[in-house]
Amino acid sequence: MIEAALYDLLNESIKVEKLLSQAEVTEYFERTAVFDNRFTRRARSYSFGNGPCSCLFYSLNNKNLTASGTGLVSLVNLLQKGLCNFKHMPVTWHFLPGLKLDSNISLGTFRNTVKELKPEIICAVEDQLSDSEAESAHFFLKSALTEKHSSLIRHMYEKSGIDLKSRGSDPVMGRGFSISTPEREPLLVEIPRSCQYFRVALNTTAALQPADQVYLLMSAVLVAVDSITAKSYQEKVS
Repeated sequence: MIEAALYDLLNESIKVEKLLSQAEVTEYFERTAVFDNRFTRRARSYSFGNGPCSCLFYSLNNKNLTASGTGLVSLVNLLQKGLCNFKHMPVTWHFLPGLKLDSNISLGTFRNTVKELKPEIICAVEDQLSDSEAESAHFFLKSALTEKHSSLIRHMYEKSGIDLKSRGSDPVMGRGFSISTPEREPLLVEIPRSCQYFRVALNTTAALQPADQVYLLMSAVLVAVDSITAKSYQEKVS
């Protein structure tokens, strides 16, 4: 079923002709919370759905035009349409767009949001403009994805010509995937031990089209969520 959801995401992503600014992303979420009563706003976070697994998505505000923020907007557009291929994902969707984790205010917002929502999965979406001539990506996790899901992500990125970093890669999941620790990823100390964590970091060049940036970022986090929820379900029934 994740393949069908990715197909829906692809059809939504190809509509993206330009990246949104962080101000436009913020305005989009604010207006959505006002005019769509299926959304709930808590301080700076926004929630949709009532699935058994609570999942928090946040984008990092590293530049004015944001592929990660635009990706969250594309995902919300899909959720609003109620496409059946997303309904199989047993998730309550929470969004925290435009964090600046080098800011004490944003870090406090993140800490309070996690404390209030108690998410079982946290997904970080990050894009940065690369200094090199090629795009690259790295994925950071608390625990390994299934082989099926890590292979799916790796195939999508390699097929798109994205270089997957080999330095520090997990020997099981392969190139581009690293198991994070609080020493390497200080934000992990802010989340509960039982909470799963996935971060995709995409370094882009001006040549990579906005639609491709959005699809690559959001497809990775959706596959990660599918993997984590599937593993959680298997653990509960076994």
